[in-house]
Amino acid sequence: MQQAVAGFVLKQSGTSILYQADEEGPVYKVGDAICFYEQARKVACGKVGKTSGQKLIVKISGRSKGFNFYQGQELDAKGRAGGASGGAAGSDEGSESSDSSGSHDVFDISLGGVAGTTFFFPLANFQLALGNNFSLGVVPIWVPSGTGGATFTAMGGELNFNFYFSRVFDHFSIQLGGGVMTITVSNPSGTLSESILAIFGTASLQYRLALASKLDFGLGAGGMYVSGTLNNFTIGLSGILPMGQAFLAYSF
Repeated sequence: MQQAVAGFVLKQSGTSILYQADEEGPVYKVGDAICFYEQARKVACGKVGKTSGQKLIVKISGRSKGFNFYQGQELDAKGRAGGASGGAAGSDEGSESSDSSGSHDVFDISLGGVAGTTFFFPLANFQLALGNNFSLGVVPIWVPSGTGGATFTAMGGELNFNFYFSRVFDHFSIQLGGGVMTITVSNPSGTLSESILAIFGTASLQYRLALASKLDFGLGAGGMYVSGTLNNFTIGLSGILPMGQAFLAYSF
């Protein structure tokens, strides 16, 4: 393992960065595992894909939650180089990358609210990571509302699938979900009531902004489709509906 050397980011493209190491630093070779440090904190790891003098193209395999590369960013680099064999570099990458990507958070709890033009309900989403970019979530549904003098309550649950563009529980994601809920409606006097079992689906694009190492603030925009109609009432929780979300998320 080499000593850390200083350098800076010249460019980022997709999951790769172009890094300029100090002239006094070591010469890296293709296949070397390398990790980057910001003020002694490991923030990302990857593998050298191409070299040109002290310039390196590094394919990033994992990074700390909330960390982003940018042009001119000063980072220290550490990795195997010189006479290290491909196998040694590969094994080093496995051990180094596990610190920043392999040990990513597994669980996530989001609390907030979901609103449309005709409804609002509290949000509680419990997610389990299925890999570096995917998660499975469970959402209990409770919608208290009213329409035209009548009142209705919806209760049920949703199972959702989430794809994160960068890594799980970080930045942009697409959420697709579906479930069932029981909608009960009654007039103010209680002399007339009706219940149906409705099937619904949701789709949204979400973005998370890191507030701390484990805490995010998130926003989402999308839509909901609720099937089923009532015989005696018309409510604002039926058909295709626009939907917005705001939440705080804690991952661990």
